[in-house]
Parts: sequence; C-alpha cells; structure tokens
Amino acid sequence: MFRKYWLLPVIAVAAVVTLAVGLRSNDSTTHVAADATGTTVTLHVGDALEIQLDGNPTTGYGWEIISDESGVGGTYVFGFMAEEAGETDVNLVYERSWETDVAPIASFTLHVVVH
Repeated sequence: MFRKYWLLPVIAVAAVVTLAVGLRSNDSTTHVAADATGTTVTLHVGDALEIQLDGNPTTGYGWEIISDESGVGGTYVFGFMAEEAGETDVNLVYERSWETDVAPIASFTLHVVVH
C-alpha cells in the first residue's frame, strides 16, 4: 500500500512497508504528530506521510514500528509513500528493545486510507 521512504533512526520495517534509500521529494506530504494517534489519515497514491514523535534514545527507549506483529531527547521521523489504493494501520511503540517483559511506555496508532 505504501512504503517507508525516510526514517530516523533506522528501525524494523512492518510488513506493509518497504525501506527505500534517501528522502523522496513530494509536493503532497501529510505531516502528523503524537496528537493524531488513533485517528485516520486519507492519502492518494503518490502522496507521502510523515509521522514525527518525540523521543530520547539516550534513555534506551526508541520508537519502533509494530505490525500485526538520560540525555537530550529529539524527534523520530517516520516517512511513508502511498504506492497503491487500500487501507492499513501504522502501529508504533516506544520501548527498550531489550526489555521483552516490560510494556511499552507509549504507543501511536494511525489508520491510513489510500485512494
């Protein structure tokens, strides 16, 4: 449905997206932040989607895409490109990857509709 075209830091790729190299320029980019969690965004084929979420990797926490599967913080930027019509959910969790028995301290979910 869409592919991830830019991502800082590099994370695991969900089944619905494929990693591409570099930042693709697109005149139609939808930007969302943490306050959009749980909402739906509608895109058209060829549109880009950028998700920006605050984080602090020096604490060991980092945002990761999930599929049906101390220091200075920053912002994680996840970019996606709509490649074909359809619907999917983007699910991210903010967690320490080595803490397998601990629940994430934050999550973000966005329903994406591509026309």
